[in-house]
Amino acid sequence: MKTKEDIMNEYGLNDKQALVVIDDSKELIVPAGAGSGKTKTLVTKVVNLLKDGKSLDAFLVLTFTKKAATEMKERIKKDLKKAHLIQLANKIDSSNISTFDAFAYNYVKQNASLIGLDSNIELLDQAVFMSTKKKIVSEIMLDIMLNEKSSSLYTFIETFTDKTNEESFILDVINVYEKLTESKKIDDIKPEALILQEKLFDSESLRKRLEDISLDFVYSNEEMLEEIFVYSDYLDKVILEKPLFEGKKSKWKEVSVFDKKKIEKILKPYKDLFKTQPMVEDIDFVYQTEIEYAKNLIDFLKRYEEKLDFFKQETNKYEFNDIANFLNEILKNNKSTLERLKERFKYVFVDEYQDTSSIQSEFLEMLIKDNEDIHVLYVGDIKQSIYKFRNAKPETFIKKLETIKSITLSTNYRSSKKIIDFVNGLFVNILDNKEKYDIDYKDNHHMESGSKAYDMNDTSSDVFLEELYTEDEDKSKNDPVEEAFVIGHKIKELIKEKKLKDYKDAAILLRNKQAFKVFKDVFKYLDIPLQVQVDQRIKSSYLLKLMANILALSLEIKETTKENYKDKRFNYFSIARSELFRYDDFKLFNQLIDSTNLKNNKKLEIEKEIWDKCYKVYEAIYTKTNYEIVDTMVKEFQIYEKIIYATKKEDKEYQIEYLYNISKTLSDLNIIGEDFVKYIYQLAYDDNINLSLTVLQDQEENSVRLTNIHQSKGLEYETLFVCGLNKKFSGNKIKKFKYSEESKLLLQAKFKDTAQQITYDNILQMIKNKGLEKEKASALKEEMRLLYVASTRPKKALYLITTRKSDYSNLESFTDYLYENNIESLIKKENIRRHTEFLKQNDYYKKLRDTNEYYPKQIDNLVDDSFKFNSYEQEEPKASLSVNRLIENNERQNLKKGTLLHETYEYATLESNIPKIKKFNQTIFAGKNLKDALQIHKELEFMYTESKILYKGIIDMVVVYENEVHIIDYKTNDISVDKYKNQLESYEKYIRLIYPNKEIKKFLYSMVKEELKEVK
Repeated sequence: MKTKEDIMNEYGLNDKQALVVIDDSKELIVPAGAGSGKTKTLVTKVVNLLKDGKSLDAFLVLTFTKKAATEMKERIKKDLKKAHLIQLANKIDSSNISTFDAFAYNYVKQNASLIGLDSNIELLDQAVFMSTKKKIVSEIMLDIMLNEKSSSLYTFIETFTDKTNEESFILDVINVYEKLTESKKIDDIKPEALILQEKLFDSESLRKRLEDISLDFVYSNEEMLEEIFVYSDYLDKVILEKPLFEGKKSKWKEVSVFDKKKIEKILKPYKDLFKTQPMVEDIDFVYQTEIEYAKNLIDFLKRYEEKLDFFKQETNKYEFNDIANFLNEILKNNKSTLERLKERFKYVFVDEYQDTSSIQSEFLEMLIKDNEDIHVLYVGDIKQSIYKFRNAKPETFIKKLETIKSITLSTNYRSSKKIIDFVNGLFVNILDNKEKYDIDYKDNHHMESGSKAYDMNDTSSDVFLEELYTEDEDKSKNDPVEEAFVIGHKIKELIKEKKLKDYKDAAILLRNKQAFKVFKDVFKYLDIPLQVQVDQRIKSSYLLKLMANILALSLEIKETTKENYKDKRFNYFSIARSELFRYDDFKLFNQLIDSTNLKNNKKLEIEKEIWDKCYKVYEAIYTKTNYEIVDTMVKEFQIYEKIIYATKKEDKEYQIEYLYNISKTLSDLNIIGEDFVKYIYQLAYDDNINLSLTVLQDQEENSVRLTNIHQSKGLEYETLFVCGLNKKFSGNKIKKFKYSEESKLLLQAKFKDTAQQITYDNILQMIKNKGLEKEKASALKEEMRLLYVASTRPKKALYLITTRKSDYSNLESFTDYLYENNIESLIKKENIRRHTEFLKQNDYYKKLRDTNEYYPKQIDNLVDDSFKFNSYEQEEPKASLSVNRLIENNERQNLKKGTLLHETYEYATLESNIPKIKKFNQTIFAGKNLKDALQIHKELEFMYTESKILYKGIIDMVVVYENEVHIIDYKTNDISVDKYKNQLESYEKYIRLIYPNKEIKKFLYSMVKEELKEVK
């Protein structure tokens, strides 16, 4: 038998890695810190056992990504070939080294008959499933609303929907069902189990929260707080007698402004509720109402499950979660099958064990139970558990760690000693509470650096802090444009100073994907090659919508009616203006004006070139297969040939490929012809259906890598920039209802038509607050683990990009946690750079606008979809009218028309022949004619600061004459002076900075009424 020393010498492992390889325990868990060589250790254990004569068939090695499985197979093959075990190496590709999903799918197909399934079981496209699920929920709702008007389910639907929008109800039903059935069956769930049943007011917890913020406040407000604590105890049934609540005022003498805001936020719900003098019976009534709603929801979900199961059985198409459940069902219901599996697999190795779901854990436990011949190895790192949204259950890792043997790998071979010292110094302070974070960093999580790649005297190999310029630290926030400029300039500087060899040696991590487009635009402006390394979003460019528009126009090409006119017109203009035809904007605008002026006789003149092509697609819709319909469209419209002249060529090729593939899937489901066209149109325009495709990136391309933290897990980069640190953590929002294990069922409902409405509403709000607090606490664990993952990706240098704030006590972003834990003491002073001015260039926005495609903006913004309520909130002072109310449908249509008119005016010239533009160009502004102007600026962007407030916006038109400057603001219709006076005054202040010696006049121009009004 080989000793630890033999293994160390033979495979080049450290002593802990060697101990893992020779361990023969029934179960062993290996907490493996970032960069600690866990894959090498796992691969070596497999290879060593195979070299000792163990059968390859006895191994089951489970990973969580195809990439990891492929990499593991390649490394095992390489080591076996090195040991001259060529035949064994050739068998690795067909071995059970795979993702859990792939293993489960193959096993279920082989044993489907044991649970009454067809062995030809297939996985269905997730977008198709999402569309099907939404359709099922809609059908159930319609059936209840039409046929069960006196039922409690009718009342339930009425309570949680509104007259104009049922979309959020539908999505919430689907999400709650998937969360509940991840580990349970709907039939086994009791309504009471969905409701948060614990102390709601919890005076002890409330006192502790307040003391953590300010002991001075607690000491100086004992009488006022005692009043709240006693009433809380009464409602929690700790005391029996109802107390009197007078509502004593708070004293703030020794409390800071920031602490006062936090304390007021905590106490407000208590004070609001106690003012109404609630009774214990009121709490019970609200709980009983919640339980009734939970019962209604379960009843609805049972109907949904029945219809969904029927669809799956009829089509023999399922989801990955179904397959995992089928695997467990086969083993639980067939003892002999389970025993054969136990006899077969003697070595079960699980990579990334912290990411296992409860279904996967159940499968592993079935293999282990009453099986003394099995050897199970779990490898993972609780600090890198960041996939809760994929049903990962990190608590399974923690439980194993507490109950079975463990060997910790703590030597990091990836990062330089300076980076490791920084990570240890930071996280020993942040992850300091096992109850709060599941981790106490001092408890066996400290890392040692094993990397010898970087000289300690190399000043470019270190941790750096770039603090962005902000004009007001009280109001500083996440600014991705400035971050992109700072990082871009720094990369150029490092290249110039030869501290960075190539662009491909630099990478950027963002918290999420929202700012990707900003970085792509800025790096294009700075002429820095950039490669985005994330799953490709099928809808990332407009081509899928364009193809859906072609199909929809083709379907109705023969006849224009009152009913189809509007959509048909939109589809036609989008196609004509696209790069497929590139018809002139003004020609199309004239067509739009002409067709709109026909009141009753709706007529749409379609150019013969487009009509002929659409007619061929129309014929295919009624005579050919879905695949042939798509093929006819692609060939007739020469989509492949013409997209090469436009942007995002690769993105569009993925979308064409996806459309071909899904056409076959929909044929299998008998969604063909007209139904196929309508389905594709819905798919393209439904923002709730996300389509993505895993794309292999070019590792040799000399470009900066850009990705998000989730996608970076398992990867490493030479020099890494981590940004988006100022972005606030995602809030927990409830649309209609939501469910999580922590919060249970949270409901967004109102108690109407009752004298106790305010009391009941406030109690329900307290229940929601309690649930959201628990959910937030759980989410915080993952946020801190995300920060750890990001910090441990770089090998040579780590750059943290932040914006300094005046106060970090709220702890609502990564930046807050970094500064709260004294990040500046962990970084050398010479490595901290505080910028004293903005690096973003003034002409960036203009250049971006000049190079932007006009068509995609139209097609993405002007589609006529079903109206949804949106409330827009003004986050900072802007020189424009803020909209803080719900927009009615007719207003929305006016806004759309206004957008089109604005853009037409923006792109028009003085020589334009469009009647409206021509008349506008001939308009006399306070005795001046536009054609006499020295300069005309359209869509002029501006930014200035006054009294520490940043004002920014876009002025529609600025006309400069010899002694005067005219500011012209377009409005669709309304030009009320009082409404827009402040807005125009802010424009004037900016223009006066540029032209201090000229008279400035302000005008409002109604594009619909063609009316001009001067604002004095």
